[in-house]
Amino acid sequence: MPTRTDDEVRKVTIFPFTDTQGHYVDTTDIYVILDDSRWSGRPAAAIWKD
Repeated sequence: MPTRTDDEVRKVTIFPFTDTQGHYVDTTDIYVILDDSRWSGRPAAAIWKD
């Protein structure tokens, strides 16, 4: 039976800083997908033929 893998996700934390105009920017977390999920195992078409 085909199974679906999980996305490989990493959290990137940007720590507080003051920008060039003097504005304070608080801590921000950004989530980045490094590897998309995909199907693994036998394809559905092969299972239907069984």
